[in-house]
Amino acid sequence: MATSWEDYLSVPEAGKVFRDRFEKNEQAFGRQREVLGDAIEALRPRQIVCLGAGTLSDIPFDKILEIGAGLHLIDWLPESIDVGLAARIIREGKDGDLACLFCALGEDRAREHCQSYAKSDARRPGLCDNYLPEKGAPRYCRSYRRGSRPEVSGQDVTAGYAEAFAKGVLGALDGVTSWRQALKRAAALAERAEGRLAGLDIADRSADLVISSLVISQFEHEPYAYFSRQTAARLGPPAEAENKRLRPAMERLRNTLMKRQLTHHCDEIARILTPGGHCIMSFELFHFDTGTDAWFLVEQMHRGMALIAERLRFNFDILPAGDKVTRLDGCGGRSMIYNFALDAPRRTINRRSAP
Repeated sequence: MATSWEDYLSVPEAGKVFRDRFEKNEQAFGRQREVLGDAIEALRPRQIVCLGAGTLSDIPFDKILEIGAGLHLIDWLPESIDVGLAARIIREGKDGDLACLFCALGEDRAREHCQSYAKSDARRPGLCDNYLPEKGAPRYCRSYRRGSRPEVSGQDVTAGYAEAFAKGVLGALDGVTSWRQALKRAAALAERAEGRLAGLDIADRSADLVISSLVISQFEHEPYAYFSRQTAARLGPPAEAENKRLRPAMERLRNTLMKRQLTHHCDEIARILTPGGHCIMSFELFHFDTGTDAWFLVEQMHRGMALIAERLRFNFDILPAGDKVTRLDGCGGRSMIYNFALDAPRRTINRRSAP
């Protein structure tokens, strides 16, 4: 059955799904939050943009609030950001008492961050009068309603390339009778999508720090997986022998999508960075395969380094040595993560669309 890209991205019972994801990732991503927190403390940026923010599992939100930086959170699924914020703002002290990071900002700033804020009284210090815990999950404030800060956007961080390809998939598959034909049309669609770019709603040269943490791993899977599933829904999965013959064409399409998404992603980062701005990027270099009981190299990520270097400048003086390579256990397996800093390019990147 054909599924639109919008329906494909929608998540039934999103609140519960994203809360479960937050809880699953909270401990696993602790080291990544430390790495980013160290970088933020050292750089003291005034404006931060997080690309692919998700449930903020790897974002040191408390550190960002502490330095008073402006913050723009972007994800395909903005509902995940709301869940992450509702969880991240509530902290539990050693004595078990709860406190809200927003309520601690003072009345004026708290109202900017939460529409539901109501001045707290002495009976419950650290929490406003409207605090309501989720059933069985007191660390989530059920009353939280996003205010004007931080800014939250549901956008495609590849300047609209991934979305343009995905939205064209159903039309490209109309009337196909074979996987070979579907792959040929998808390859043509990947070319056409270049002409449908739409930049992020962020002004040129406005971000002192851009965080792109593990978002590139998503490019390896989507929107190729969407195309593959929609094709299988029409034609059924290819037989083993056919799949072997089609594999080179499948890999070419996957590689094309990955390369172009990463290219436009880096172009957007270069466009929005201030002249002296920085980007902290993280992605998976090695993954542990339980089937073979061995680590394997994530080749897509290594090939992507050359594309990144064409658009941004590597800076190996910002992150300390101990923060450059970290290990991630959980979230579907074990991974070695490479964290690195990048500087804004010397050349000017033209704005693709005006906010």
